[in-house]
Amino acid sequence: MRLPATAKLQTLRLTHCTVVPGPAQTPVTSPPSALNPAPQSLLVEAADVGIELLSSITGPIGAVDGAHVSIRNSIVDAGRETNVAYADVLTFSNTSPPGPTEAGAPLRVINSTIIGKVSTLTMELASNTIFLARLLPGDPWPAPVHAERLQAGCVRFSYVPPGSRLPRLFRCQPADPADAARVRPIFTSLRYGDAGYCQLSTLCAVEIRQGADDQAEMGAFHDLYQPQREANLSASLSEFLRFGLEAGIFFAS
Repeated sequence: MRLPATAKLQTLRLTHCTVVPGPAQTPVTSPPSALNPAPQSLLVEAADVGIELLSSITGPIGAVDGAHVSIRNSIVDAGRETNVAYADVLTFSNTSPPGPTEAGAPLRVINSTIIGKVSTLTMELASNTIFLARLLPGDPWPAPVHAERLQAGCVRFSYVPPGSRLPRLFRCQPADPADAARVRPIFTSLRYGDAGYCQLSTLCAVEIRQGADDQAEMGAFHDLYQPQREANLSASLSEFLRFGLEAGIFFAS
């Protein structure tokens, strides 16, 4: 989807939409690459346009300075954590290789999961969000998640890859660099089309599974309130069991 510079549009809102984030049959064993395996889902070349992504799934997003992008309860999937998920439109141009100075429009992201590297002029707000990103050896990007302007914005209750360059962090994970290997997102599946796509695994660290500002999980499934539902069920089971019986919770997916 492309929004050209000549577009006469003030706001583009995508709600409960899926813009397929790459070929559904891409082999999961294919070798890593510095290039995206599929075209970007959304190119915003028009300035003074507000882009709102609500409860949706897309592939990479490119947006010029002057636009504004807001993402809530959504998944932005670049295919791999080393690919580019969000940046300026020039980053996705065939005539211009990705570079560290090609930052995308100011970004606001809440209760979402972003798979891939992020470069934005201003991270106005990131809350209850998972940024799954990593640099390749010799990568020209300065950080897996990068904001040009550090004097403005806030990142709170989110997973931020070590080495990221962002404005002030508040209760983000990993809280201690020594825990970085343990406190990182683990998903049931990252393959689009699977039933457990972008669902946090039960093996994921509790700091992420219950790390949101209301003790729900970080990421796109925050509003399911899975930790609270599990705790409520566990507390209620004993009330309905006969003496001497035991019960446990078995997850279907």
